[in-house]
Amino acid sequence: MGRICSMLTTLIRENIKVKWKPNCPKTIVNIDPSSLVQIITILYVNARDAISDTGNITIETDILNTSQCSEQAVSVPGSNCDLVRISVSDTGCGMPKSALPHIFEPFFTTKAIGEGTGLGLSTVYGLVNQNGGFIKCQSKIGKGTTFRILFPLSPITDKTLEPSTMISPDITHDDLVLVVEDEPQILSIIKTILEKQGLNVLTTENAEKRAQDFFKNHGDKITLVISDIMMTGMSGIEMSHELMKINPKTKFIFMTGYSTDAASQYGLISENSNFIAKPFGIQNFSWLVTSMLDNEAVNVH
Repeated sequence: MGRICSMLTTLIRENIKVKWKPNCPKTIVNIDPSSLVQIITILYVNARDAISDTGNITIETDILNTSQCSEQAVSVPGSNCDLVRISVSDTGCGMPKSALPHIFEPFFTTKAIGEGTGLGLSTVYGLVNQNGGFIKCQSKIGKGTTFRILFPLSPITDKTLEPSTMISPDITHDDLVLVVEDEPQILSIIKTILEKQGLNVLTTENAEKRAQDFFKNHGDKITLVISDIMMTGMSGIEMSHELMKINPKTKFIFMTGYSTDAASQYGLISENSNFIAKPFGIQNFSWLVTSMLDNEAVNVH
């Protein structure tokens, strides 16, 4: 969690103070790391957008034991064990009481027209449920909003996991990697992960023009392109066809929430390419990048 909060500092404005309160730093929950990154990122960005002037965002973790869960009438369906609670709070504008029953519905948004898709919180709700958790929200106009996420505490202790298994493998290449993703938050997180592993990274949200401009200027140096498949305008695979005209030796990793068969409908796929299914874990993602740069054929679905 601390690493996620550090990565998210690039998304914050100077008028907002972020407080990180880890009250159970050595506890473990069974959750896909990429799901946790996406959950916290969406809630973090929503909290930022809710603060128009100065304000605070607080991310806090604590444990609710079985008795506390009973006293507070909180539970995770199917779980009778202690719970880890992750809270994301802001001092922003808050939401009206009438909106709360609908906030997790797809396409529902309290933001102004053109400022939100209404998919962020529905995505959070889906990811929390997929990972065996439960989420609830409290909000009041002018007082801010708090999201609380509950996950069952894993019986595994921190002593069973060495630090080296909790982080991604180091990458020691001089290769230049281009990341193409039209979701700014995801783009920023992937860039941070790759840079922390020693790679030189270029990023763009535009597959149709900007990515091709990068290739015209740096095509001989870009070894690997990491791209979402479904983007506004040109798809990632269509883009790869244009980029390979400039440098046919380029390798590609395509990120997709679909099967490789479904993804293939977007066009022929280069032999020097691979897929990773969303949501993916940071460690799996890093190993795939390493394998592609080392010319090894590895599939991570």
